Amino acid sequence: MFLLLSGLCAGTRSYGIDSLRLLVDLPALQDQRQLAQDIYYTLEEDKAVRFQLDWYYRSDSGDSLKFLSAQSKELKLSAAQHNYRLYYTHKDCTQLEVNTVFAAAIRQTEGLLPVGKYSCKLLILSGNDTLSEARFTKLVDTLISSTTLFKENILNLLQQSATGKQVLSERSLSGLKNSYKDKTAPLLNRSERKLDKYLRGRNLYYKRSAGADKEVLRFYSDSFFMGSITLPKNASFSMAHQQERQKLRTFATDLTNTGLESMESLNSQFRKISERQENEKEITGNIFLSGNTSNGQEPNAMQDNRYYELGGDINLPVLGIPVQLTGFYTSQDRNRQAKASYFKISYDAAKAKEQLTELVHVFSGQYDQVNAKSKSYGMVYQQYIQSLKTEQGGLLRQMKGQFNELGGADMNSLSEEGIKQLLEQRLQEIAIKAKEKADSSGNVADAKAYADSLKIQATAKYEQAMKQYEKLKDYEQKIEHYSTLLEQYSKMVHYDSLMAYSKVKDLKNIESMSTKDMAKKAGAILPEGKARSFLTGLTNLDIGMLNHYVSDYTQSGQMMKGIDLGYDVGVAQLGASYGNTQYISRSGDIEQYKVLGLRSMFKPVAKQNIGLVVLQLLTGKKSV
Repeated sequence: MFLLLSGLCAGTRSYGIDSLRLLVDLPALQDQRQLAQDIYYTLEEDKAVRFQLDWYYRSDSGDSLKFLSAQSKELKLSAAQHNYRLYYTHKDCTQLEVNTVFAAAIRQTEGLLPVGKYSCKLLILSGNDTLSEARFTKLVDTLISSTTLFKENILNLLQQSATGKQVLSERSLSGLKNSYKDKTAPLLNRSERKLDKYLRGRNLYYKRSAGADKEVLRFYSDSFFMGSITLPKNASFSMAHQQERQKLRTFATDLTNTGLESMESLNSQFRKISERQENEKEITGNIFLSGNTSNGQEPNAMQDNRYYELGGDINLPVLGIPVQLTGFYTSQDRNRQAKASYFKISYDAAKAKEQLTELVHVFSGQYDQVNAKSKSYGMVYQQYIQSLKTEQGGLLRQMKGQFNELGGADMNSLSEEGIKQLLEQRLQEIAIKAKEKADSSGNVADAKAYADSLKIQATAKYEQAMKQYEKLKDYEQKIEHYSTLLEQYSKMVHYDSLMAYSKVKDLKNIESMSTKDMAKKAGAILPEGKARSFLTGLTNLDIGMLNHYVSDYTQSGQMMKGIDLGYDVGVAQLGASYGNTQYISRSGDIEQYKVLGLRSMFKPVAKQNIGLVVLQLLTGKKSV
């Protein structure tokens, strides 16, 4: 869902801690279905503090609701971190109030927040002192983002209704391109019961509306509007769905929000896209089956004339890492002493590194665009703000004369109540003058007419003054609004740089870097915990037939079956192999050994790689 950072932030006030700067994202649903809050900050030194957050929600209809209030336990902010994730649980908070209906809506939609405006008051506390105070207002747009799990589930459900499958081949897609049953309108008609059942199980419901060229699904939880999904009415649904999935697989830049009002932390956006990419990974591969048949077997033939062969390779994600399964079987092995069949499971380190490299390049390119936009926005909106201030100054000069006619006012302390008091004072003065006129002339009718005339003039002046005051407030709100947007955009770019871009922009010799080193650099844009995962340190993992050389002196002419593991420990890449090695002697006999191999490849020093390999034959026997 688009999170429109539409500002109107009252700014940040610090009390004796000028180095502290703050920025927050909207609350989000994190692991184990818990609400959490990302808080961005800058500090010159580590400091122990407490967070106090109060979140309010206002719908488009104007209804306001305080849906969350929390005070964290004392925690130590690290000056080197720049961000802290606070979980809204009693484990992390000493005080916690969460609106259960609101929280249920977020969980039922797997992380969506109701559409509307959000305001947050954030206090940084130390002991009984308030170190800093900040206020933010954010807006959630109606369009549900492609990066959300909720939209993925809805589209997958419709895809199954269209074809019975979630994943289609290019050939299948081509056949559906002009198919009536794959058009969105008839597809939604067929999917109505299935969609209703899916949503009712989550206490949700939807409303459907159609335009000339689109179908719109609006989703609701209780009284909350959770957002909408727009689908092309007359186009192929499957084609549109597959194109969106492809964008997620390639980290398409048009999935990120980089507008002035739609800006969300790039770190947060890329984490979401990475998480969705993990969900969108598909199983790919090739499998072959061949056979050979014959009327009979030749005498003394060494090869069967009747046999079949089965083999292939399959690529699939396991625990978030790419794994390749490779195997081959021939029925001729039933009559062979030296077998040709094999099976192997391999961690595809090259694929993992390729995916991470692509993520780093896309993020760097997107950040450069955002940074350039920041400068462009600064020039355009600063000019607009200056023109608003000029118009505001002219209006103030007009208002000064207008208010003098109402009895004068302090232009620095204008308010709606103050203008009303001026009118009441003026009406009292008119009543006094009318009474004096009636007493002096004795003509009550003339005095009343005189008073009515003055009242009409005063009321007209009051109404004009109120219009000018409302216009002045509009100027002030626009100036504050766009000034805040520029400030928040600048802060977001600043924190994106601190947390990610400054670490990945100068990545050199990516080809020679390990996946673990790259993951550390890109940790801010990877899914939570991925950069610190044990799996990122794997340099290789092979189980089954090992067909790579560990030593040129011991592996030539041999086949080893077992396990080979390599891991990056920082200063070096360590590895170990263990299994059975077979060697075919000149006489044709098969000699079999248990082999343990150890190796260490130290990280480059002065562009030099130094390695150490130790291989030990544990036991040996000769096959008859």
